[in-house]
Amino acid sequence: MSSLQPTSTGRSGFGWPVLAVAVVLALAAGAVFGWWLSGRDIGGSAEPVPTATPCPTPSPLPAPATVTVNVYNATTKGGLAKSASEQLAERGFAIGDVANDPLEAAVTGVAVVRHGPQGERSAALVAANVAGGATLQMDGREDASVDLVLGDQFTALATPAETQTAVDAANAPPATC
Repeated sequence: MSSLQPTSTGRSGFGWPVLAVAVVLALAAGAVFGWWLSGRDIGGSAEPVPTATPCPTPSPLPAPATVTVNVYNATTKGGLAKSASEQLAERGFAIGDVANDPLEAAVTGVAVVRHGPQGERSAALVAANVAGGATLQMDGREDASVDLVLGDQFTALATPAETQTAVDAANAPPATC
């Protein structure tokens, strides 16, 4: 009859326990490695990382020689448009019409600078040259010309230093950048 004794295959009796320990060690190493990686972003995070929004840089204000300014008087003070246009010409601006305001607007403040979409930066330059500031007013014109309409509180153009400060501020990026 046959014996129920296992036959020897030449192996030692350490097969299953060694394999079990190796599996436990591999699982433990995997757990430690996973814990170590859990606090790191290795490029596959589900949440987007916030990125800085590029700060818009405004286009620089144009040179005065490239800006045509119509100077209008909206007050009862005679010669106001003429004297302001002469001073603007000395600063390098191209002068267009010089007259009483053709729209006969009531400008109670210092001045209004009318402009179309193409003259927006030119209008900012003209406004920078007005002491006490000027209100910008968009209209439907299709060229880049601007109208400087002098109001009751207009007394003078800004000094060159005041103008430069206003130009620098207009050329600077927004404060939120």
